[in-house]
Amino acid sequence: MKVFGFLLVLTAGVGLGWYEKQRQNSRIRALEWFERFLECTTEYIRFASLPIGKVLQELAKREEFSRFSLLQAVANETDFRVAWQREIQPFSLEYSLSEREKELFSDFMNGFGKTDVIGEMHYCEQYRLQIHQCIETERTAVQSKGRLYIALGFCGGGLMGLLLI
Repeated sequence: MKVFGFLLVLTAGVGLGWYEKQRQNSRIRALEWFERFLECTTEYIRFASLPIGKVLQELAKREEFSRFSLLQAVANETDFRVAWQREIQPFSLEYSLSEREKELFSDFMNGFGKTDVIGEMHYCEQYRLQIHQCIETERTAVQSKGRLYIALGFCGGGLMGLLLI
């Protein structure tokens, strides 16, 4: 019975380490989504010449963006800037965004839709490069810290199991 309890606590520790690694992976998915959103927005601005509100509505209809609550909530609003700012907080909690990443998401909409076509394309590209840098940083962190979290979970679970025996 003690061995079973030890294994159970050990598994819980490993599970906590795995959970933290998955949280970091969800952050990367959100950043990759935003990078893809910026690429698609640039394409729509360049080739479709649609107003910003229409661009957001068209992107929200695409399958690749259907799971992301931020765009879905913003696309149907008349004042998309206010809706974007309102939805940033729940979105950042859902994907565990850092303060810098949350700030990038939030600041993007402040200057979006305020210049001509070329200015908007450059604006989106500037944010895409910043997001890409965040993605690379997060990938490096996941590679190094992911194994660390699982190892710490294993050690912590094993130690707790031994203390309980």
